[in-house]
Amino acid sequence: MAKPLDAKQVSELVELMKNPPKGEEASLKELLSTRVPPGVDDAAYVKASFLSAIVDGSVTCPLLTKVEAVQLLGTMQVRVRVSHPSFISG
Repeated sequence: MAKPLDAKQVSELVELMKNPPKGEEASLKELLSTRVPPGVDDAAYVKASFLSAIVDGSVTCPLLTKVEAVQLLGTMQVRVRVSHPSFISG
């Protein structure tokens, strides 16, 4: 079983996802989906903050739609407030 990513690694992953290297798109999405443990640790906080920023439109990511970001947030054991339902259109 692969080791979970720590907060520093998740931060680096987030930056890569904002401007993904060609051919690495699927791998990056897989890392974000499967290698960040759900919960309230620092790595989960970084992931939740990134996904929330996609949902509220303050960050764009060519690999994730707003709907996908909400779906990933739904798999986490954290509470995140989404400021408005604009993700439905995107």
